[in-house]
Amino acid sequence: AHMLAAAEAMLAAFGPWLRIAFIEEEDGPKGRRFFSSLIDATCPLVQQPGKLPSRKPRLRVELPGFPILGHGKSDNQNCAIIYTRGEVLQMIDCNQEAYFEASLFLPSALQEFSRELGGRRPGILG
Repeated sequence: AHMLAAAEAMLAAFGPWLRIAFIEEEDGPKGRRFFSSLIDATCPLVQQPGKLPSRKPRLRVELPGFPILGHGKSDNQNCAIIYTRGEVLQMIDCNQEAYFEASLFLPSALQEFSRELGGRRPGILG
């Protein structure tokens, strides 16, 4: 419930600029299946019996098996990269290990991506 509320707050704050990729699990007759799903603020909220309301994914891709094989961060980025387009992609560590110096660096790094390249904005995946 807390993660859902946090995602909804981010979608409300950033509107059409934010898309969230995540891994969904689904139990079926052939066992557990895994999907990479993408939501944004325009995805409709759906209510399933016995569950909290959630957004219907804009895109959903079935994965060949359990997606987390090693370190979670790189596997999460690999799961999300299928939804990106562009010539420049920047992966950022969102928590930055809570170092004060990292908080000073991030705004400067993001300014590098404020302009359009070839008529398209670069994608940032974190």
